[in-house]
Amino acid sequence: MIARLVFALVLASSLALLSSCGGAAKSTGPDIVYSPCGKVVLMLGADTTPDERAATVAAIELWKAVGLDALTLDEVPGAEHVPLTFKEGPAPFYGVYEPQIGVVFVNRGLTGEGREITVAHEVGHAIGLPHISLETRKSVMNPANLHVVPTNDDDGALRARWSCPAVP
Repeated sequence: MIARLVFALVLASSLALLSSCGGAAKSTGPDIVYSPCGKVVLMLGADTTPDERAATVAAIELWKAVGLDALTLDEVPGAEHVPLTFKEGPAPFYGVYEPQIGVVFVNRGLTGEGREITVAHEVGHAIGLPHISLETRKSVMNPANLHVVPTNDDDGALRARWSCPAVP
């Protein structure tokens, strides 16, 4: 019940500020950003369906394909934990990373590749990547993206963002 209330509040405020993850909400306090310098566990909600879990696994594999090995669903001692939840939302809403509470929300209505890419995109925000305009380059971090998977440039942006010796 609390998770639904939090999601509804986050969704309402986020939709007022962005459409399909098309803009950034203005922060009123410290943002939570998870470091990919170690392992990052994506913590799925108890009501996650098998298809949603499979989409999350696929999103992890999309990041691994460009060199980011930090993401996992398996518990790892000392890992950072990113809550990721799938909830019903209106059609123009794909997902959002809410940095004030450190939670990724993905629209349960998405399916297939669009859902996988939305998970990869929102997790990208959780580990510190901003939106990249399509005019700049193709990126999983393009606003309202449902088709572009993580690229080598996205991996490079992570490596540039973090000062750890090597992003796993």
